[in-house]
Amino acid sequence: MADTLAALAPSPSSKGALYAETIPSIPSSARTLLESYANIPPDDVLPHIHRIRDKAWSIAPYGCIGLGGFATPTIQTHPLYRSILSDLKSGSNGSGGKRMLDLGCGLGQNMRQLWFDGAPDASVAGADVELGLAQCGFELFRDSARAGRTVFLNGDVFDEEGPLHAMARGQFDYVYAAMFFHLWDWEGQVEASVQASRLLKGEAGVRVVGWQVGGKGKEVEVESGRHEGGKRKMFAQDEASLRRLWDEVGERTGSKWRVTAENDRPEWLVEAMRGAREVERVVFTVERL
Repeated sequence: MADTLAALAPSPSSKGALYAETIPSIPSSARTLLESYANIPPDDVLPHIHRIRDKAWSIAPYGCIGLGGFATPTIQTHPLYRSILSDLKSGSNGSGGKRMLDLGCGLGQNMRQLWFDGAPDASVAGADVELGLAQCGFELFRDSARAGRTVFLNGDVFDEEGPLHAMARGQFDYVYAAMFFHLWDWEGQVEASVQASRLLKGEAGVRVVGWQVGGKGKEVEVESGRHEGGKRKMFAQDEASLRRLWDEVGERTGSKWRVTAENDRPEWLVEAMRGAREVERVVFTVERL
C-alpha cells in the first residue's frame, strides 16, 4: 500500500483529494439498494447521490462521503453475513433475537441492507458522533417513516460517561464497524476497540466484525479528511497486527479474543475509491472467548 492515499480522487478538487467533483458511477450493490429499497428511478440515482453527498460533506468531510462510498453497503460482503442475518432474524420483531450495533454508521447504508434482507427493525441500531448523518440517511433512502421504529445513537465512542455508553453498553451481540477503526493510529485503534468491546454483552461468542483500510501492519500517512486539509497518521492493519491489537484489548479489559482476518482488494472497493488500485482492505471477525 502506498504511504499516502492522496490519489483517491479522479481529478483535482478545491475540497481536497478525498472529494470527487463528479461521481460517474456507483457499485451495483448501491444501485440495487437505491432503486429497489428506496424506489429511486434509475436515471435519478446519481443526481440524488450528489445532492445528499454535498449535504453530508458539510457535516463530515471524510473520504467515504466525498468519494461517494457512503451509498454503498458492504456488510453483505462479510463472510459471516448470512449467519449474522439469520441471528438477527431469530426473534419476533427483534424481541428475543440477537442485536447488532452499526458503529460509525454514517448514513446507515449497512442498516438498510440488513432491513432490505429481512432483519427486524429493532434488531439493528446505528451509532455515530455526527447525528446529522442519520437525517441525511433518511433523505438518501427515502425512508423517514422508519424513523420512529429504529434507533440511531449519537455519541463519541471514546466518552465512557457519554450518551452512547449510557444507552448501549453491554447491549449487543454484534458490533459492525466498517471504515471506522482506520480513522486512528495504533493507540487510537486500541482505545476504540476497547470501547467497542464494552458495547457488547459480557459473554462468550459476541463479535466485532467489519472491515477497514488495510496494509502491511504499519503506520502510514493519509489525508486528514477534514475541511482544513493536512495529513494524519493511520495504522494499516493486517491479520497479524490485528491479533496483537486484540491481545492488548484483552489485557486492558480482562478478556480473551480470537481474531480471523484477511486482506483483499475487491473490485467494488476499487470502483468505490475511484479506481485507486493501491488501496486494500482488511476484513475481520473478532470473537470473545
